[in-house]
Amino acid sequence: MKLGPATMVISLPSKWFKTTNLKPGDEINVEQENSSLVITTDGKGSVVREIIDLSKYDKLMKRILVSRYLKGNDEIEVIFDTLDKSRIIQRRVDELIGVEIIDQGKDRIIIKDMASAGEDNFENIIKRVLYLLNTLSDESLKTIQEKNTDLEYTSDIEKNINKFTDYCFRILNKKGHSDHKKTAVLYCALFLIEEIADEYKKLNKYITENNMQLNKEFISIYQNINSYNKEMQKLFLKFNFDQAVQIAVERDKIIKEINKQLENSKIKNSEIIILKHFETITEHIIKIMGQLLNIN
Repeated sequence: MKLGPATMVISLPSKWFKTTNLKPGDEINVEQENSSLVITTDGKGSVVREIIDLSKYDKLMKRILVSRYLKGNDEIEVIFDTLDKSRIIQRRVDELIGVEIIDQGKDRIIIKDMASAGEDNFENIIKRVLYLLNTLSDESLKTIQEKNTDLEYTSDIEKNINKFTDYCFRILNKKGHSDHKKTAVLYCALFLIEEIADEYKKLNKYITENNMQLNKEFISIYQNINSYNKEMQKLFLKFNFDQAVQIAVERDKIIKEINKQLENSKIKNSEIIILKHFETITEHIIKIMGQLLNIN
């Protein structure tokens, strides 16, 4: 609606007004993005609270709880019927960033957001995730090169990666990215990073359980994958097209070497499984590059 010669007035949806807890006189931020106007507020908004009843479930309890965390709820009240369930919930809460148990009874626990998830530390958390992924890949290779097949300790690194990616998912669900076009892409890229970490865990578990020693050709592929992974991390933090093209070239070289090993008539089944893990990690990395192309 036009108000005066140079002033335009717009009305805001009442549902959004109530959700953000705005009051008359509060300031809002309006930014132009091409043909769109993005309206945000610095206010905390109303508290989002949810109750979940786990007393009727014996499976998926941790996943149900985490889904409410990722959704961005400020408070989660969990109802249960056994001490075992209470302890399962408590252990899972300990693995989540930014929330704490603030009240507990015989049949319920209340979990509250104590960190106020925000984007001010989002980029630092992504750097932490990439650093941990780098540590996981390097520690795994180092242990294998030392002909040590006990890689069980690396699973703790993978758990920490999950912890930080879950927190990133929570921020993206709760607030989104300041550049809203990046929200979905970053969510997908972080999911792929989590998948890469999980694949390293599966690979390390298989080597440990089968007491395997990798030959020099396999170690060479492993080294190339780790170098390729580091290039992806650089691209994640500072994108440029030349580096993206080089990553695609490296991907093709690694896949060619994997296929060469798979064509060996003397290859063992256990070695095929290792190569398939290598292949999955390689393909996840190129998918991340593809996602980054969409926002740069």
